[in-house]
Amino acid sequence: MEKAVKEYDKGHIKRIVDEIRRERENRPFTWSEIDDSVVTKRYFPLGRHLWRIYRELGYEHFLNEFLPMVSDEVIYDVFKIRLDEAIQAAQKVMNGENPHPEKTISWSIFPPVVPLRGDLAQGTMKIMYGSDIDISFIVILDTSNEIFFILNGHMSDGIPVDWWLVGPEDELLERRHQKLGVKIRDLPKKIKDNTKMGYRCIEVLKDVRNERTPQWATTPYNVAIVYMSAIMSFLIEPSVWETGGMLWDGINSKRVYGMPDNWFSYVPWPTFISMLMYLARPIFMHRIVGLGTQQLVVQVFEDRIQDFIRDLEPEIYDEFFVETYKQGVYWPVQSLGCKPPNLKKKKTYQDEEALATWNYPPGDRITPECLDMDVPEFTKGILFDINHETEPWSVDPKKKILATGWGTKNVIISEFFDI
Repeated sequence: MEKAVKEYDKGHIKRIVDEIRRERENRPFTWSEIDDSVVTKRYFPLGRHLWRIYRELGYEHFLNEFLPMVSDEVIYDVFKIRLDEAIQAAQKVMNGENPHPEKTISWSIFPPVVPLRGDLAQGTMKIMYGSDIDISFIVILDTSNEIFFILNGHMSDGIPVDWWLVGPEDELLERRHQKLGVKIRDLPKKIKDNTKMGYRCIEVLKDVRNERTPQWATTPYNVAIVYMSAIMSFLIEPSVWETGGMLWDGINSKRVYGMPDNWFSYVPWPTFISMLMYLARPIFMHRIVGLGTQQLVVQVFEDRIQDFIRDLEPEIYDEFFVETYKQGVYWPVQSLGCKPPNLKKKKTYQDEEALATWNYPPGDRITPECLDMDVPEFTKGILFDINHETEPWSVDPKKKILATGWGTKNVIISEFFDI
């Protein structure tokens, strides 16, 4: 990331954004302005944070200016920060080096946007995926409909142990499918159905897995098809309960919201997840969060990644990242009661206000200010003794903090925890 910062023209995107805002006289971008060639155009309002950013910044010009600096090295560095920490935290729990696994939160490896409590992590992963598995996350760029990068993770006995990355510049993406004669990068253009495309990816990538990690050649192998636009919303969501809702929205986008396909999906579907996805949205959230953390968690946004964004675009960082976190997190019961926009109705797409409206039960959120924290403190990760039964402001959230920090860097605040 250091190389990218040195070579980047600091504030470049901000200057472009300011120019476009002047030209548009600060009019927000609308859904109809997304080019029809963007395959995920209908999905954009399904990402609450993504939609807010799009209305302010647009999409294509922002992405076209930002993507050239997203090199193999940058993507590798970002995932190394997150996944190495996940592996180290899991090892400390298994080795008995962590005296408080019930107050330790770290990232799962499948997918690396979902937090797990140390004492629940191994059991949760085994329930969801089985004992041993490899999963490759195939990330597709919405504007070009090409595979942008591939992230593979390996789990043994429910514990994350290894990962590898195929970046956008990797020659592997130029390898052709033997039967189709199509480059791996171009498979989404050739095959419109994500499930069928996933199986074609497996035909190629399973051999790659076996070449890179032959010791796991007999391990079950799945892929996950994910669009870049979906990832953008996950990256700046502070609440684990909201993440649970976003997972439900994405894996049910075809069945519930009438989208052409799912915004993200596993191929093949793990049995347990395929059962959960048919639950109602709040019940799914309760089940998935209950497995992983049970309590309210403000998710970490790693310092090095924040510093990287701030060094590139300090004003964009303040305007969108800092402001998002200043708004705080909903109480779990509020997240469970959320009503997303009705994206199955065509009329909704004709009403910009309806597209941006997520109806939550009344009540103020838990903000950094009410915890006597600033945004950097708030984004280090917080575990609360607050769950789906806690009524908003029936307790002082500041007095319900059990631990701060993440993984190997957590700090115990309260020794009392009724599990």
